[in-house]
Amino acid sequence: MDAFAIIPARGGSKRFPRKNIADLDGQPLLTYPLKAAQDSAVFSRVFISTEDKEITEIAQKAGAETHRRKDEFATDTAHELDACLNLLDDLAENGEATPEYICVIYPTAVLVQPDDFVQSKAVLEENSDTHVIMCVSGFNYHPYKALVTNDAGYLEMLYPKEGRERSQTYPHMVASNGTFYWLHVETLQNNRHKGYYQDNLKSYEIPYQRAVDIDYPKDLDYAALMMKMKEQE
Repeated sequence: MDAFAIIPARGGSKRFPRKNIADLDGQPLLTYPLKAAQDSAVFSRVFISTEDKEITEIAQKAGAETHRRKDEFATDTAHELDACLNLLDDLAENGEATPEYICVIYPTAVLVQPDDFVQSKAVLEENSDTHVIMCVSGFNYHPYKALVTNDAGYLEMLYPKEGRERSQTYPHMVASNGTFYWLHVETLQNNRHKGYYQDNLKSYEIPYQRAVDIDYPKDLDYAALMMKMKEQE
């Protein structure tokens, strides 16, 4: 099963300028998931997709292949899958082979481990009709306990029936954690509008503590703390 890893890492970020190459413990952010992908040895090629010269230089120095994404796929409103499909289209136009699967890895997935890619790929190999493997995490508090503010300004239960039942009866719920996604290339190309939510969708679950969401500079402190705790395990 041939697979490419693609890390979409554009240069622009309004909330956190230059986020994808922000310093974390002496290394640019995106080098952490890049190294994990390389060390997993499950990808025949590992790409960084970017329009940014500095990111290109950092990626090449770290041993990744780079793809110059079109400016139209590097805007605030562009979806990273458009950049990935652009990469695959360019490879095909150049006469290069495209893989059966791609794994889209977020550049902020600093706590992803090589074994995550090994084990999630095994899920694909065991379920050949799967279109997407989505990395997910459970909730700190179950969604059935959710409260919303009503028109009168008071809190009320979002799930009044389910929320009053015994918690032991609650189904296990997960959500996409924005870490990585495996996608069947032909399915994605034929159903671009469905994105990550293709018909045959399976999950690979990691603890929510490892799904670090880095949107602001202060989030780097939490990421550094989680990395240190992981090293001490």
